Amino acid sequence: MLGFIRSVADSECKGIETVADIFAGTGQLLADTDAVISSYGLSDTRTYGYEKYGGTGSAGLAEYNRERYNRLRSDYNALSKKGEGGYEETLMLFVLIVFSFNNQMRFNSRGEFNMPAGKRDFNSQMRSQLTAFAERLKEGEYIFTAQDFRTHPADSWNEDTFVYADPPYLISRATYNGNGGWTE
Repeated sequence: MLGFIRSVADSECKGIETVADIFAGTGQLLADTDAVISSYGLSDTRTYGYEKYGGTGSAGLAEYNRERYNRLRSDYNALSKKGEGGYEETLMLFVLIVFSFNNQMRFNSRGEFNMPAGKRDFNSQMRSQLTAFAERLKEGEYIFTAQDFRTHPADSWNEDTFVYADPPYLISRATYNGNGGWTE
């Protein structure tokens, strides 16, 4: 998305010096992902291919990963309830999303992550895209903040700022709208 935003800003908005992507989401985590995948025994088709796990491109890996994924999900939910998970909790959530159905995230009314295992893993294509994203971040001057967009001081932007706002959609059936996740 960052590349798309920059291309629009470059081609349509000459003189833009700052791009503000208000709803950028969680960004991407690369570091330590393989350690979590390995420690839970989740599939690694980039290294071993589908055959090792009894899966195919169309049937996927859900059968192989289901029990392992559910253990990771249970551990994540327990850590999340404590409220002190920090980086480990964030990393576990990232891996859950990578291995979840359609790479989605959803939480139940108790605040527990509850997506089922999906048929994909942290494959070569996903890894390549995330690596390219991380490399792109090294090339520029980026500042990431985690705050409520409504509290960001509007006077920090000027006429040289391209503001990109693509918020969650209340009227859609996206999984983040379940259990009052986005209500305004």
